[in-house]
Amino acid sequence: MARIVSIADAFDAMTSTRAYRKGMPVENAFTIIGDELGAQVDARLGKGFLALRPSGHLAHIVGHSEPGMPLQSCPSCSAPIALRRSQQDGDYVYCRACGGKSRLHKTGDTFKLELTGQMGDASVLAPDSDPDLIGGMVEEIAPLVF
Repeated sequence: MARIVSIADAFDAMTSTRAYRKGMPVENAFTIIGDELGAQVDARLGKGFLALRPSGHLAHIVGHSEPGMPLQSCPSCSAPIALRRSQQDGDYVYCRACGGKSRLHKTGDTFKLELTGQMGDASVLAPDSDPDLIGGMVEEIAPLVF
């Protein structure tokens, strides 16, 4: 399972826009993964991942935090901010690039971040993962790879 997650993480890291650079085109990321088969990428699992290219199964994760959840831009520094489906209207969201604290305004499928003028402390700015999202992605992709 860790090898599957490492491929997905590498793909996401390459295609995601970060505060310090724009994400690369999906085809470039597939090329890099293909070039690393047997080196940095498990050859068998990497080939399975590459087989997903024409199917479009990965399109929903590029540029999104969760399926159907578009990335937001930090109102202070414009860095991308990933929202979670579980976040509610009024929740606070923190930018991992500048530390800015924003309030989430969520109405149906519309999202807006309002800068509060405050900064997050180390406990809210520490990197974290979304186990529900990762688990769902592994469950969805694993049958296609094995």
